[in-house]
Amino acid sequence: MTETDKTNPPPTDKSAASPAKPTPKKLKRLPKAASSTSYLGRGLRYGAILVLLAAVALGVAMQTTAGSNAINATLMRLVRDLSRMKTHQRLHNSPSALVNVMLGQETILPISEADDSTPTFTAKELSYYDGTKDPKAPLYLAIQGRVYDVTAGATYYGPGRSYNAFTGRDATRAFATGCLRKECLIASTEGLSKFQLKEVSRWLELYEYHDKYKFVGVLRETVVEDLVEQAVREQELVEAARKAERAMGKTGVKVDSK
Repeated sequence: MTETDKTNPPPTDKSAASPAKPTPKKLKRLPKAASSTSYLGRGLRYGAILVLLAAVALGVAMQTTAGSNAINATLMRLVRDLSRMKTHQRLHNSPSALVNVMLGQETILPISEADDSTPTFTAKELSYYDGTKDPKAPLYLAIQGRVYDVTAGATYYGPGRSYNAFTGRDATRAFATGCLRKECLIASTEGLSKFQLKEVSRWLELYEYHDKYKFVGVLRETVVEDLVEQAVREQELVEAARKAERAMGKTGVKVDSK
């Protein structure tokens, strides 16, 4: 053996000295399964976008007054129920709560009771808060006699906006039927179907639980000397509303004969 061989000895055969360690097989990572909540959330978002776009397209295409009112009512209910879905999800923390709202099978949330300390308004006093008498005053609307401050939604409820007609009055009937004509903007629910009355409850729930709209009081009846004259006047208003509803034809609202 030379000096060089001593300095650099030949490599030893390690495989002969000890058995080779088996090389571990790499396991294929299975794709992470998306939760039902994740799928549901995506479905709701995409579905809402598609429905909204379809409704807007129909609104542009339909130029008749009846068609325009029907599309406006449909859009209003769509936006309303998207907001209510968030409320039901927050309170119930369950995907089924969202599905129930989508299918119209939800349980309406309870409404707080007014007491002796609750502020009251007459119809005339409420009319001041429509955004036209005083631009600095808040925006109030009433539904089933309950008054809500919707100033935070001035983009929708302010003067010249789509929903301004609801402010400064109790327009319960219009919420129920989807008829947005002036004759329909009254409080009476006479002759409405069970479905339409449930629509009122859905709108009431929206305002009661909305994170930006606030309950501020209730309407009080004005003392009237001639009750007969008042009854006749109210009946005239109901008949005018029914005539406007018939003129609209199909408004996209299911009519229940029960």
